[in-house]
Amino acid sequence: MEVGKFFACFHGNPSSQDSVNVERLTIRLNGELQDDKRLSLGAFLFGPVLAGNYSSSKLLVVLKASGILPENFFSLLLHYWLSKDDWQVGATNLYSMVKDLSIWQGENKTNDSATWWQTMRTRCSVSTCISSASIAALVGQSVSALLNCNGHSSEQSECEKSDAAEKPSEKISESEWLDLSSDAEQWRYLVQQLQDLLLLGSVFKSQPVMEESAEKTGFGDILLSVDSMLFGGRGAITDLVARWIGKVGITAKAVSMALRSDIDLSIDSDEAMHTDESLDELAGKSAADDDMHVNTCKAQLRKLVMHFPHSVSHDSVLSNCCWEYAVCWNKDPEMVGLLQQSLQFLKLIKNGILQHGVAAMLWHTFVLQKFEATARLMEKVKKSPKASLCRKEIGMTDTALRDMMAQCCSLLDIIMQADVEAEEIPVYGVIEEPWMSCQGPVPLVELVIDQRLCYYAPVSLHYQLAVVLHAILTYTLKSVKPLSLYHAKEASCFFKDLQSLLVLVTNVNIGARTEFLKKLITAAVTALPLPVSSTSVGSEQVESYDVTDVGTPSTSTTDNTSALTNAAAKQEILNVVEMSHWCSKAIELGLEWQGINVDSLRMHYVCELYSSGYDKLAEEVLLTVSNHSAIGLDLLVIAGQRLISLRSNLGTKELVDSRTHVTLNLQYWLDTIGNSTLRSQNISLPELQMLVSHVINQIPEQRWEYDIAMELFESVQSMNM
Repeated sequence: MEVGKFFACFHGNPSSQDSVNVERLTIRLNGELQDDKRLSLGAFLFGPVLAGNYSSSKLLVVLKASGILPENFFSLLLHYWLSKDDWQVGATNLYSMVKDLSIWQGENKTNDSATWWQTMRTRCSVSTCISSASIAALVGQSVSALLNCNGHSSEQSECEKSDAAEKPSEKISESEWLDLSSDAEQWRYLVQQLQDLLLLGSVFKSQPVMEESAEKTGFGDILLSVDSMLFGGRGAITDLVARWIGKVGITAKAVSMALRSDIDLSIDSDEAMHTDESLDELAGKSAADDDMHVNTCKAQLRKLVMHFPHSVSHDSVLSNCCWEYAVCWNKDPEMVGLLQQSLQFLKLIKNGILQHGVAAMLWHTFVLQKFEATARLMEKVKKSPKASLCRKEIGMTDTALRDMMAQCCSLLDIIMQADVEAEEIPVYGVIEEPWMSCQGPVPLVELVIDQRLCYYAPVSLHYQLAVVLHAILTYTLKSVKPLSLYHAKEASCFFKDLQSLLVLVTNVNIGARTEFLKKLITAAVTALPLPVSSTSVGSEQVESYDVTDVGTPSTSTTDNTSALTNAAAKQEILNVVEMSHWCSKAIELGLEWQGINVDSLRMHYVCELYSSGYDKLAEEVLLTVSNHSAIGLDLLVIAGQRLISLRSNLGTKELVDSRTHVTLNLQYWLDTIGNSTLRSQNISLPELQMLVSHVINQIPEQRWEYDIAMELFESVQSMNM
C-alpha cells in the first residue's frame, strides 16, 4: 500500500490550544473512507496475521505505538474479515488478533466491554457472509467469556485483600454476574442464529437433482443475514424457503411429498442406515453419483423440516410458494405458467380454511383487476378481442389472456370446493427459539386465517362468467355479450367482494343463454378434425387414455408408419377430450342457469357429433337424452342427409340400382331435406344402418316420420346387399 494512501486513511484530532502535543495526539480512522480503501487498509494491516505469516503479538506492539485507538483497529479487522466468505485460513489467527485487541482495549479503558462486544455482534448480524460471521461470532463468544472470567477473578482477589465492606462487594459482584449472564446469552443466540443461516445458505446454494422441474420464478441469489431475518417477521424463514423452491423450480407435488408430516421420520433414519450399509458396495462409483444421490429435493427439504419444524411446515411453505409464484406472474402477466404453478401449490394445501383464504387473497390481489378488464372489453367488442387490443387494454396477448382465464376458472373452483366447515382453524405464529424476538411483517398464513370466508353465491357467479369468457376466448365466438347474459342485479355484483351476500336471479335471458350454449357446443365439436377412418373414438378409449403419454416415442416401435399412426390416434383422443370437456361445461352452465332446457342442449350435442362423424360418442350421449321423439326426428334428418351423401358418391349403375329400392314417398322427403348441414361426408354404410336403427327406436310408431324411418332402413339394407 502506498504511503500517501496509507496516511489518507487517518486523521488527527488536535485540541483548540495553540501548542499541540504530537506524542499524545489522538489519531482516528477517516470516517469518510471508502469501502474499497477500507478493505485495502485491512488487508495491509491484518492480512499477514490472518494468513499466519506474522505474529499478532508483534503487530499489536506496532499498533499500540501508533497512537490510534484500539476501537478503530477492531472495526477495521471485522470489516476485512466479514468482507468475504471464502477464507482459506483457520479461525486461530482471528482468535489471537481479537484477543490481543480486546486486552488492549481493556487496558486503555477507552470504551466499556459491553459496547466493544456489542459492536462485534452488530457487525456479525448485518453481514451477509454467513460463514465468516459465524466464525467471528464463535471467536467473539470465546474471547468474551475468557476475558470476563479472568477479569472477574482478578477483581475478586483484589476485593478479598481490600478493607471494603462485604455487602457492597456482594452487590457489585451480583451486578457483574448479571452483565456476564446477559452477554453470554446474547452470544448464544447470535451463534445459534448464524448456524441456522449456515444451514439455509447451504441448501439455497445447492442445485438439487429433480426428476421433473416446474416453471422457475427467476429470483436471483438469496442473501442472508441475521439482521434481515430479525426484521423480516415471523414468516421470514418460510418466505426464503418458498423463494428458493421457486428459484430452482421444484414441483408442487415434490415439495408436498417432502414436507408431509404424516410420513414417519423413522423412514428417513432407515434410509440413512441403508445408505451407510451400502456405501461399501458403492465404493467403486464416482463421487458425482454420490452427490446426486444425496442432493435431491426430498433430502434438502427434509433437512430443513428437521431443523425448522415450525417455519417449514407443510401448509405454510405451500402457501408461501403459491404466493411467490403469483407475485412473479403479476410482474410478467405473459408468463401464465407461473400462475398455473401457483395454483398447483394451492391445490395441495391440506387445511381447507387456509386453502380457501389463500385462494381468496390471490383472487382479490392479483386476478380480479385483469378479470374485470377482460369481461368489460369483451362486453364492448362482443367477441374475442384481437392481440393488439388485448395488449393495449389488459397488458397481455390474446393467447396469454385465454390461458389466464383457464386459471381463473381453476382458482374460483378451488374457492368453491375448499372444505372450510370440516376443518379446524389452524394455529400459526409459533417460531423456533433463536428467532422469537423477530419483528416485522405479519406472516402470510396469519393474514390468511384472518380473512372472512367467501359466500358460495358470488363465487359461483364469477365462476360462471369465467367459464363463459374462457369459452369465447378458446373458440373465438362472436356476437356474444357475456355480461348481458345476466340479470342487472347479478351484473351489479360482479367484480366486487366475494364475502358479500347475493341472491341469484332465475329464469333470466333464457333465449340468449340457450343460444350461447348451443353455439359453444357447435364450436367445440366443429373444432374437431374430421375422423380419418370410419371407426370414431369412444368414451372408453378417452377414459383409459393417459394424456401424459402424448408425444412419447415408443422404443419398441421400429416401423415409422406405425409410429405415425399411433401418434395420430393419440392426438385424436386429445382433441376429443378437449371437446368433451367444453360440451360438459356447457351442460353444467345450463344446469346452473335455471330455466334452460338442458335436454335440448344434449340433443344439439348428439346432432353435432353425428354430423361430424363421431358416431360412437354420439351413441353414448344419446343415452342421456330424455325427449326420444324430438331427438329421433333430428337424427332422421341426419340419416337422410347421409343417404344422399352416399348416393352422390356412387357410379351411374349403382345409383340406378339404389333408386329402385327407394319409394316415391321417401324420395320426395329426401329432396326436401338436402345435405347442406352435414359436416362429414365420409360415412360408411354400416354406420348409416346403425344410425337408422337408433332413429326407429326413438320415434313413436304413431308418427308419420316412423314410416319414413322404416322405408329408409329398408333402402339402406338393400344397398348393403
